[in-house]
Amino acid sequence: MQISKTYKWILVIAVIICVGVAYYFIDPVMHKWVPKCPFMLLTGWKCPGCGSQRAIHAIVHGQIGEAFRQNALFIPSAIYLIAILVSRRWPAVHNKITGRIAIWTWFTVIMLFWVTRNIFGF
Repeated sequence: MQISKTYKWILVIAVIICVGVAYYFIDPVMHKWVPKCPFMLLTGWKCPGCGSQRAIHAIVHGQIGEAFRQNALFIPSAIYLIAILVSRRWPAVHNKITGRIAIWTWFTVIMLFWVTRNIFGF
């Protein structure tokens, strides 16, 4: 059975809304059953994604500055992923932002963020 694009978008939006509602009512800091970062548990170092759950919680409460403080790369990453999804309508734009140079640039940014947040304690 083939699922149409409309239903796929409805499913994506429904999942985003459900996650948003869940993180509105659930503070990742206060609940022990919220998944913790396995990398941090094993090494004591923050991975590039550490703080993302707290950032989502802050965003759904309208605290953009707090979200940035929890994980400075979360908001730019979310914007980049949204741009990738939206740009599928314009193949030239999509190819630019998903091309080799863009991906290696984004990979470099993530690696630099990973290293600097552990060295300087961001």
